[in-house]
Amino acid sequence: MNEPYKPVTREAEFLRLLATHDAQIAACVHALIPLWNDAEDVLQDTRTRLWEQFDQFEPGSNFAAWARTVARYQVRGYYTQQGRERMTFSPEVVEAISARIDSEPDAGEYSEALVHCVRLLSKKHQLLLHQHYTQGMKLPEIAELSGRSLSGLYSTFTRIRGQLLGCVRRRLSGESEQS
Repeated sequence: MNEPYKPVTREAEFLRLLATHDAQIAACVHALIPLWNDAEDVLQDTRTRLWEQFDQFEPGSNFAAWARTVARYQVRGYYTQQGRERMTFSPEVVEAISARIDSEPDAGEYSEALVHCVRLLSKKHQLLLHQHYTQGMKLPEIAELSGRSLSGLYSTFTRIRGQLLGCVRRRLSGESEQS
């Protein structure tokens, strides 16, 4: 019988959960604070606060939701400190943005849906995506290598992206999974 992996220490469990959900927490903070440097400062403070309050986290509950709540409190603190020094979001706007973020699927769900949808593409289209996004080849380089026109390749990528977008949306909404 294989038991699920359980980290040996509290620190290891925190780091595992933070690594899993850090991009989502960062997206939440950056959506609420328009200035990059300020958002990064608040994000760092949020990570510190998460660690300080980790003993209050209920194991087995939703870490991402808990972390976003802590992040929202850090954002509120940021806006309280800013006061009238800079243009800031009202508490109502912060809550509206936060509610929208909470209602969105997390990055893991998007990633799983995208991987599924890429597998539904033809091998030729999968190769094009691999060349561009994994190998970092520029479209003119791919066009030359494949003997295709650059405008034709741009059109192909536009169609592929449209197919992937539609497929991911259908998959996340639970509809039929055909690309």
